[in-house]
Parts: sequence; C-alpha cells; structure tokens
Amino acid sequence: DLTLFYSNEEGNVAFLIEYDINDVIVKHLDCEEFYWSFLRNNFDQDIPSFSLRFHFPNRLNTNTFKSFLHGDITSKTIILDTKTIQTNFNKLKKNTEVSVRFIFDKDVILSVSSAKQSGLNAYQDIILLEDEKLQIDKQKEEQTILITNVIMNFCKVFLVILFSFWGLFLLKFCRQKKTNEKKEGL
Repeated sequence: DLTLFYSNEEGNVAFLIEYDINDVIVKHLDCEEFYWSFLRNNFDQDIPSFSLRFHFPNRLNTNTFKSFLHGDITSKTIILDTKTIQTNFNKLKKNTEVSVRFIFDKDVILSVSSAKQSGLNAYQDIILLEDEKLQIDKQKEEQTILITNVIMNFCKVFLVILFSFWGLFLLKFCRQKKTNEKKEGL
C-alpha cells in the first residue's frame, strides 16, 4: 500500500513514484495478462490528471497488445516504444476505484512462477469479457441518462402545471377583486 498526503493551496504539485511490481503477470497458453487495481475508492479529492508508465522487460507486439481500464474515468493508453506503455487519466473523481488490465504476447515476461500459469487459451475470452463489461457500463450510463431525462421532464411538466394553476388563481383573484369593486361601487 502507498499512502500519500500533501497539502498545497497555491498551485499544482507533481509526484514521481517509481517501483517494481513482482509476480503479477499471469501466463496463459496464448498470451500474458497484467491486472492491477492501483487506486482504491478511499481518496477524498478529485485528481485532475495523472499518468502511469509501465516498462516491460521484452518487446511488446503492438498488434496484439490490448488495454482495458476500469472505473469512472476518462483515460487513454498509448504505446511509447516497444517496451513502454503509458496510461493517461483525466478528471478522476474522488472515491473512484481504478484498475488496468493489459494482455500481450506470451514470452514478454520470461520468468513467471508456476502458480501464475493458467494453462488456458485466454486471449479471446478476455477480450470478450472486457467487451461485455464495456457494454454493461454503456447500458448503465444510458439508463442513468434516461432516468435523468425522465426526472427533468417530469419537473418541467410539474412546473408548467404549477404555474398554470398559479396563473388561474391570480386570474380568478383579479376577477373576484374587480367583481367586488363593482359591487362596492353600486
């Protein structure tokens, strides 16, 4: 675990944190997989932007490399060179859990413990699983937008009805006042 706190009210601050992550690669028969949950949902301020850079010991095949990012984030992964990728994040909202999953050719990581070898062909299954997660996330987002629109339209109709009744009340009040003034004037 890494805990970091810095209070600064005068401007932006940048941190460079470097460390090695060992024994995190799962070796499948047809690919290797890196999955890391690097931010938990326990920070109380928005993060305007940050980047993660990953260095691999051997050359990545850019045609088979896939990147999947999880969380309520705006991000993009770019390949800097044949051994380095960078993921840039923007507008990370507070208390958002974020994780990354990369899949790439087998033998990018030469030494993987036997406990981290699945014995499965997983490349296509991972892509299908991630596509399914993406579709579910899109459906949730569409449902949220739909619910928000329904609530907004309900509020608009309610306000129209409310102001219509208020207008009718004022109209009736004015007519009643004129009728009373005419009766008093007779």
